[in-house]
Parts: sequence; C-alpha cells; structure tokens
Amino acid sequence: MRRYSEEHDLSLSDLKTIIFDRGRKELEAYTHAKERGYSDYDVENQRLRYIAIWVVIEEAGLEEEFGHWKMQK
Repeated sequence: MRRYSEEHDLSLSDLKTIIFDRGRKELEAYTHAKERGYSDYDVENQRLRYIAIWVVIEEAGLEEEFGHWKMQK
C-alpha cells in the first residue's frame, strides 16, 4: 500500500499546510460553537475534533510553527 503523500505527490510543506489548515478550522468551529450557545454535546464534540488534530501537531513537534502559521492567516 502506498502512502497518500506518495500517491498524490505531496511535499512535507503541503502536508503541514493541510494539517495546519485543518487545525485552524477546527479551532474556529469550536470557538464558534461555544460563542453561539450550541448544546454542551455539540461543543464537546467540536472540542474533541480540535484536540485530535492538535495531538498530531504536538506529536510532530510543530506547535510553535503552527502558532506562527496561524498568526499569518
């Protein structure tokens, strides 16, 4: 089985962008859910989605780079 990045000819930079963009979107959705008074269940589900992508960023050691990238967007 070939890796997704090999099949689609993605560079490390492309993969970081995909992960960082997803992290930003999940954080925005979580913040939106909290601010708009969504149910506790929906807010918690969105929080878990954000945590899931954050764990990937953290395990890759990209927390600081994500912070800088997020500030530029």
